[in-house]
Amino acid sequence: MRAVSNTMHRWLVAACVLIILCVINFFLLNSKNIQNNNSATRYIPKDNAVILNKVTSRSNFSTPNQLANTKDLTGTLQLAENYFNQLRLTGDSRYVSYIQLLLNPWLKSSSVDHNIVLLQALVYQYQHEFAKSLEQFDRALQLNSEDVRTYYYRAYVYLAMGKPKLAYADCIRSFQLSVLLTISCTSLAESRMGFAQKASEKLFLALQKIEAQTNSSQELGEAFFTLAQIEFQRGQFQSADKNFQQALIYQPNNISILTAYTDLLLHTQKHTAAKAILDKAPTHSYLKVRLAITTQHLERNKNLFNFWKKSKSNVLEKELDEHFTLQNILDDKPLGRDYILYLIEIKKLYDKALTAALKNWTIHQEPEDAYLVLKSAQLSQAPKKSKPVMEWVQKSALEDSRIDDLVSKLSI
Repeated sequence: MRAVSNTMHRWLVAACVLIILCVINFFLLNSKNIQNNNSATRYIPKDNAVILNKVTSRSNFSTPNQLANTKDLTGTLQLAENYFNQLRLTGDSRYVSYIQLLLNPWLKSSSVDHNIVLLQALVYQYQHEFAKSLEQFDRALQLNSEDVRTYYYRAYVYLAMGKPKLAYADCIRSFQLSVLLTISCTSLAESRMGFAQKASEKLFLALQKIEAQTNSSQELGEAFFTLAQIEFQRGQFQSADKNFQQALIYQPNNISILTAYTDLLLHTQKHTAAKAILDKAPTHSYLKVRLAITTQHLERNKNLFNFWKKSKSNVLEKELDEHFTLQNILDDKPLGRDYILYLIEIKKLYDKALTAALKNWTIHQEPEDAYLVLKSAQLSQAPKKSKPVMEWVQKSALEDSRIDDLVSKLSI
C-alpha cells in the first residue's frame, strides 16, 4: 500500500513539474512574440521562398506554352490580350511574365505585326516604364501610322509623365477613333494645363449630347470617369461622386475607377460607403489598401464592448505587409501610390512615405502623385523636401483644391 502511495506521489510531483515547465514556456514564447511585434515595422519573411510559394499557390494559371513559339498570330494576340486584361483586373505581376513569353518571339522579328508592338507598349505603360513604352509606341507608328489607337494610348503616357501639351496633341490625332474619347482625352489634358473648369463644362455638354447615341459602355465609362476626375480635382465633390457612380454603371469592375472613387469617399469621410463598394469589388492591391484604411477607421469608432472580436484591419494590414515585401523583393522600380498611401495611412511612417513619394515623382507626375508628396511632407514636417513639387504646381498653373490646400499649409 505504501509502495503504491509513493508511486502516486512521484507521478503527481512529475505532473506538477511538467505543468510548471509548460506554463513558463508559454509565457516565454508570448513574451518573445510581443517583443518581435513591437520591434518590427512590417512583416519580413525568413526567405524569399516563404513569400513566393505562398503567392504562387493562391491561384491557378493556364500556361501559354503551347502558343509561345508558334506562328499563330491571331491566337497569340488573343491570349496575350486576355492575360493583359487579367493583369489590369487583378494586379498580379505573374501575368506580365506570361505576356512576355507570348510576345518575345514575335518582337525579335523584323516583320513584326504592329499589334504585337502596341501591346508591348501597353504592358510597359502599365508597369510605369514610360520611356520603354514611348519607344514601343514610336515603333508601332512606324509600322502602321494610321492606327489612331496608338496616339490615344500614348496620350495617357504623356499625361502620366506630366506632359499635358504633348498629350493634348496626341488626343487630337486620335479623332477618328471616337468623338467622345477624343473630347474626354483633350478635356483631361486641358485640366492639367490650368483649364479645369473649361474642360469640365466641355465634357459635360458632350456627354449630354452623345450619351444616348453611344452604345459603347467602354467609351461612356471612360468619359464619365474623366469628368469625375476633373470635378474631384476642382473640389466639386458632389458632382464628382455622381459621375463616378455613372462611370461604374458602364464599367463596374474597372480598377482605376474604383480606386479613384474610393479615394473621393475617404477624402470626404464617407467610410461606410467606401467599405460597401470595396467589399464587393475585385481583389486588387490598390483596393485592399483602401479597404484596410476604411476598415481601420470604422473599427476605431466601434463600440468598445466589441474589443474581443478579431480585428479585420489587422488581418488586412498583415496581408499588405506580405504583398509589399514581395514587391520590394521582385521589383527594382520605386513602388507607387498604393504603397505610399499604405505608409501614410496604415503604418504612419511619414518620413518613409515622403522618401517613397519623391522617388515615385521622378517617374510619375500626375496631380495624385503631387498630392502624395505634399501630404507626406506635411505629416513628416519636412516642407523643404517638397520644393520640386511646389515648383511644378506653380509652373503648371494646376487647379486642384486638395493640392492648393496643402501648398498653403506648407508655405506658412
